[in-house]
Amino acid sequence: CEYVSNAFSARDAFTAFSQGELHYAGFSKQAVFDALAHYACKMHNRKIIHNDLSGGNLLMTKTEQNKIEVTAIDIGRATILEPGSKKVTQKMRLIDLCRLCYKLDWPNRNLFMHTYFKEYGQEFAPGWTKPLSNYDWKQKTKRKIKGFIKKFR
Repeated sequence: CEYVSNAFSARDAFTAFSQGELHYAGFSKQAVFDALAHYACKMHNRKIIHNDLSGGNLLMTKTEQNKIEVTAIDIGRATILEPGSKKVTQKMRLIDLCRLCYKLDWPNRNLFMHTYFKEYGQEFAPGWTKPLSNYDWKQKTKRKIKGFIKKFR
């Protein structure tokens, strides 16, 4: 990774949007969603699965043209599928995106996922919320277990 000066993270923007903000760092919510969806979809289309695509691992900067440039960091877990191998499936895409949109409330999460799937050229079907819900459950359970262990230390 290289140092990215004046960057803000997707996590920071998503937290603000979940708190009702409509803009972050001078960009509208839709502009941020469009930039992140475009970046993630382009990565997936190139057969790259990040495997740790959290909001803190996508940094954004403002270009001189007042556009958003996205940079991925912490790519140590990334998988690049071999040329000629199968394509990245919708399920693989969703699993990779679960961490990214975890900080978003559900209305904004749905908006982001619709933005991503539009970029992908598909519809985000209601049934595809299941992996996102499962990830929420996993995180909630981990917090409970950590809290329980903390009590007995």
